[in-house]
Amino acid sequence: MAAITRSTVMTVVLLASWRPALAGGLERTWIDPLGGTFSTAASWTPIGVPGLLDTAIFDLDLTYGIAFTVPTANELMNMSEGVVTFDLALGSYTLNGAIVGDHLLDVGTLTLLNGTLTVVPLVLPPTLKFRIGKDPGAIGTLVVSTGASLVSNDVLIVGDAGTGTLLIGNGGTATTGLVLIGDDFGSSGAVMLDGPGSTWTHTSGVCVGNEGSGTLSISNGGFMNSMAPVRIGDNDTAVGAMTLQGPTSIWTATAAITVGNSGTGSLAVTDGATLNSSRVKIGNDLTADGTMTVDGPTTTWTDSQTVSVGNGGAGTLHITGAATVSGVVSRVGDDFFSVGTAVVDGAGTSWSNSVELTVGVSGTGTVTASNGASLSAPEMIVGKSATGVLNILSGSSAIATTEFVRIGDLFASNGTINVDGPGSTFTSIATLFVGNIGTGTLNITDGGSVSTPSLFVADDLGSNGTVVVSGAGASWNIGATASLGNGGTGVLRVLDGATATFTGVTRVGDNLGSNGSVFVTGPGATFNVQAELLVGKFSSGSVTVAGGGAVNSAKVKLGDEVGSIGTATISGPTSTWTDTVDVFVGNFGTGVLTVFGGASVSGVRGTLGDDPGSNGSATISGAGSIWANTQHLLVGNLGQGTLTLVDGGEASAPIVSVNAQSVLEGDGTVTGALTSSGTVRPGLSIGELVVDGSYVQTALGTLDIELACPTGDALVVSGAVTLAGTLNVSLVPGSEPLAGQQFQIVTGSSVTGAFGTVNAPPGVTVSVEPGAVVVTVTLGGPPAAADIDGDGTVGITDFLLLLAAWGPNPGHPADLDGDRLVGITDFLILLANWGPACP
Repeated sequence: MAAITRSTVMTVVLLASWRPALAGGLERTWIDPLGGTFSTAASWTPIGVPGLLDTAIFDLDLTYGIAFTVPTANELMNMSEGVVTFDLALGSYTLNGAIVGDHLLDVGTLTLLNGTLTVVPLVLPPTLKFRIGKDPGAIGTLVVSTGASLVSNDVLIVGDAGTGTLLIGNGGTATTGLVLIGDDFGSSGAVMLDGPGSTWTHTSGVCVGNEGSGTLSISNGGFMNSMAPVRIGDNDTAVGAMTLQGPTSIWTATAAITVGNSGTGSLAVTDGATLNSSRVKIGNDLTADGTMTVDGPTTTWTDSQTVSVGNGGAGTLHITGAATVSGVVSRVGDDFFSVGTAVVDGAGTSWSNSVELTVGVSGTGTVTASNGASLSAPEMIVGKSATGVLNILSGSSAIATTEFVRIGDLFASNGTINVDGPGSTFTSIATLFVGNIGTGTLNITDGGSVSTPSLFVADDLGSNGTVVVSGAGASWNIGATASLGNGGTGVLRVLDGATATFTGVTRVGDNLGSNGSVFVTGPGATFNVQAELLVGKFSSGSVTVAGGGAVNSAKVKLGDEVGSIGTATISGPTSTWTDTVDVFVGNFGTGVLTVFGGASVSGVRGTLGDDPGSNGSATISGAGSIWANTQHLLVGNLGQGTLTLVDGGEASAPIVSVNAQSVLEGDGTVTGALTSSGTVRPGLSIGELVVDGSYVQTALGTLDIELACPTGDALVVSGAVTLAGTLNVSLVPGSEPLAGQQFQIVTGSSVTGAFGTVNAPPGVTVSVEPGAVVVTVTLGGPPAAADIDGDGTVGITDFLLLLAAWGPNPGHPADLDGDRLVGITDFLILLANWGPACP
């Protein structure tokens, strides 16, 4: 078989492939299988070097090289098949358009070396573009390698409708306009920028996955300079993926980066790479799904404008492995219908912003810092106009450095911050708002801690704010003033071993229309207020302590201002409230203190109804329940006070005063020197009030006594009793005493003085004896038969009296039948009437 020479092949190809060119030029096809010099006329068919208006076609399915020795320009270059290398060391190549991999089943690879290939629209319109992998089924590859430079001022399409690849490596450079990677539906495009000195600058946009599938990788020291927007996953059918990898790989973008514009996009910055951006949107439009990952101990991302995670679609950001991300403004869940998620994980991993971090702007946003990661920004907003969640977990930290923190910022918003686990901290240098205008929640749990200088929970009208501090080691520290319910409804719960410490003035239910509540519940739960605690400042406030919780305060006012209502309830045998100065129950408003179930309140001075128009009431109920004061307990100062002791409850102070218009009542114990210019009312109905000390009733004082059968109210005083003022005696309807019954209504070590006024029903007489005040009923109900001792009950005492009088004993009370003999008939009458004699 004869050898195939170069001239034979060139002749065959020349005859088979001649076609008219575009725009009036010719199509000239390279026919030399061994390659050669572009300017060799005989290597082309038709013979002649392609000129300015010609199309140069390379469709030999062979591997060869073309050398450019002079500057060359063509209308179009079509490298449809083969593996071709352009060596541009001695000449440049300028085109109006170019194709690498043209039609179905075409596989073309073009490598540029040692010079510049320029694609610039020479004839407008139309633009011919630079297409790599033009038609469906075509495969095209462009390699810009050692010493080569690609300059494309026209549209560069990598994967037009087929499959396209652009590799910029070994120090090659590219400067481009608009670049579409994976342009049409079903297409696939890939761009790789690899190696030290390999650079790519684009002055117009880049779409990584326009409608098809696109990838872009920068690795091993490659550098990309984006002077126009980059979209990864541009249209809704697109899938785009980009990676920036390696310690010397750098991407600098002075225009916006969109990861998932309307389609699916991902961007990974890893292994020490550096990204410098000016605007990043992750998950831009409603149909978008964008994911960005920043990972590695020396990996850095710096943004100079705004980062939106979930701009209008779904966006996810992962910062891991001790990577560092810094920006100006970051928004997670930025626009309506968006869902944004950011995870910052691992020791040394950080995300900082120089102006603001907002979670849940108009969409739904979640940020989680975990395993020792850190977040920082001058201002943080969680739930601006929508739903936002910030999680600080497992030893991570977040700090707002200069500006406010708002949780539930605007109307209809819902924001939550969760600080959980030992070493997890959230710090605000300025005021913390939990429910600014919307709904806010702060959860501090299981060893987490939060500190801030000042606080507003439920700040404005209609807002709702809730703070929960729960679990051993959980703590919340406020360095200045705090308002729980400033204009809305604010709730603080301190639970099960947690501690909340407020250094400044604390208001619970601050302004008109607000409502504030504090619950301190469970063993070890502690609420410390080191300045004034105002419960119901101008509105309604309450504090509840139960199950072993403790409150420690410096000064308390329940119902501070006119029209306010302040309530404190302490219950349970180990629940305590300790105050170091004053407890005012009703300062100018209405105050209510309730202590029961063995709980205790202790302080220096206690006042019920302090200022004019105020009303203060305290109820101490149950054995072991006590309100103890080291100096003074004042029931009614300039307002009205009521102290009620129930079932053995106790109130104590060295000096106890009941002032005009005020009441002491119940069946418990008052410990201290009691002076009354108000009303003392033993019993709740019928009962015994014990005074462990002295009792002085002034001329303005009143003692109210109810009598029934068989018993009545009693004031039992361990010390001296001094009487004046008024005694009111009343009979319980339907249970009136019997004639002849006597009651010691007041007892003491001594009784002196006398009541100035006695108000009693007819048939009731009052006598003051050395150790008692005795009331005798002379016109009550008829004495019961056999009630020999007149105590309203026929019982064992009456039986003993009858036995003692047995025998002839005319006129003795035991002679029940009047026969002048105490005997068996009288005994039978006594048995017949055994039991209570009262009606």
